[in-house]
Amino acid sequence: MVWAFLTLFALKFAYIEPIVSSLQATDGAITVDGRLNEQAWQQAQQLSPMCILNGGIAPIQPTILICHDISNLYIGAILPKPPRKQLRITVKNRDGEVWQDDAFEIFIDPNRTCSRYYQFIVNAGGAKWDSYGRDGKWDGNWHSASHYDVTSDHWSVEFAIPFETIKAMPKMGICGDLMSVGIGKHQQGCF
Repeated sequence: MVWAFLTLFALKFAYIEPIVSSLQATDGAITVDGRLNEQAWQQAQQLSPMCILNGGIAPIQPTILICHDISNLYIGAILPKPPRKQLRITVKNRDGEVWQDDAFEIFIDPNRTCSRYYQFIVNAGGAKWDSYGRDGKWDGNWHSASHYDVTSDHWSVEFAIPFETIKAMPKMGICGDLMSVGIGKHQQGCF
């Protein structure tokens, strides 16, 4: 079992006070395709609620799920978009300014040091960006995918972040590692 110290926030949109959470180990495979339709997501822990950065509960709540297997930390999100609004998806390349689009962001501090952290961002079009601390040139080994249908009222994203990439290893089946995970949502086109 992995213990995570979670902070949820959405840049321009939401934040929640840190909570301590026991992450579920999944015994099913997750195919990272942005759809969150595998049985393993049914075992994942749902995180909520998200709050607006300047205070109050966000009026439109995303579904954020987190779990792990022996190799990866999995984070998935179903992110509603306001009615009659289109998502902003302009960045197509890796390491472009994906935070300028509608995007989902994760900060992971595997040992809660506040100095050695990893940042992962994926926009609604699937373009990704990562960093190790402030080093935006770092390109880690991780997988992500987003899914968006223009007729839908939401978009979704999945991350598979190998524990090896973030220099952490879970202790399966026992109370084990403690790490900080911050989660945020950039909402551009919806305002």
